[in-house]
Amino acid sequence: MRPTSTTVSSVANSAWIPVNYRQSSFNVGLQVDVSAGASLTWRIETTSDNIFDTSITPTAITAAAPLDTGTGDEVGNITIPVRAVRLAVTIHASGSATLTVIQGN
Repeated sequence: MRPTSTTVSSVANSAWIPVNYRQSSFNVGLQVDVSAGASLTWRIETTSDNIFDTSITPTAITAAAPLDTGTGDEVGNITIPVRAVRLAVTIHASGSATLTVIQGN
């Protein structure tokens, strides 16, 4: 998977970013970068639902620490298979947060 990034600059969820849940020895690297001077709170959400099935609404589960909530830059990983991840900004006064997702073959 090529590195994929998404930016959120209001109280909102990014689009889901699919990952390869069938990967042997599952591991996804995640990095959140918060813009300088930003005043916001973010969290990473995961789902095991098929995000391409339009007949369902994927259930979002908050990731484990340190990706469960933050106000600044953070790096972490997920080692339990999921189908997709997204960035949720839950409080916003200014600035933006960018999520970068990297997964090996």
